[in-house]
Amino acid sequence: MQNEIWILSLELKRQVQADALERCLKHSAELIERLTASLRAVMQQWTGHLRRTAEQFAGWASDALYAELGPLLHREGDELTARHLVAAQESLTRVVRGFQDRLATEIDQALHLTFAGFSFEGTIRHPERPDVRVNRVFDIPFEILWFVIPMPIVLRW
Repeated sequence: MQNEIWILSLELKRQVQADALERCLKHSAELIERLTASLRAVMQQWTGHLRRTAEQFAGWASDALYAELGPLLHREGDELTARHLVAAQESLTRVVRGFQDRLATEIDQALHLTFAGFSFEGTIRHPERPDVRVNRVFDIPFEILWFVIPMPIVLRW
């Protein structure tokens, strides 16, 4: 049962991510424009070496993405979330019902007793906040070379 739920959750997660990406890509041009303007404005205030700047960028990226994507996902996400959460609820109910049926059969064969099961009803709870995380600023940790790379070169980009 644990594997069934795990596989189900992976599939539902894939579907939600694909649908959310499709909806967000419709707004990508304006998001990129606003994020670029915000980055250029805030980047002028950053001082220090590359490691500190990379940390400031990671903090800015997390805050800016939440500020931009949060309202967008709330606007676009109500219908998206409701549809996927209802599908998840129905699928979990089927998995639990299948487990109860298998359990009832085993109990009947082993003990010759009737197992009526219990009622299961999953409740839908909408997410309070979109999950926006930035794990790594760079794939290669350039910030460890902070003492070699002059900041004027980095800030010019």
